[in-house]
Amino acid sequence: MRSAAQIVKRAYKYRFFPSPEQAEELARTFGCIRLVYSKALEREWVGACGAAHDRDVNAARNVLAAGLRRTETPVELM
Repeated sequence: MRSAAQIVKRAYKYRFFPSPEQAEELARTFGCIRLVYSKALEREWVGACGAAHDRDVNAARNVLAAGLRRTETPVELM
């Protein structure tokens, strides 16, 4: 068994030469991924109803509601 000092890490570089159709599809796909990721990180947004929402406030409300639901249900002790 090799020790950590004896492990050799290798890196490889690959080039990808897409066709024009593939390049268009890649650009469209990565653009969509970038948009979804950016939307997920938004702190505030306006919903379909027109109300402004804050991601942190919404998360806090969800945690509070889950905690209240849990305490409202009776617990059986063994």
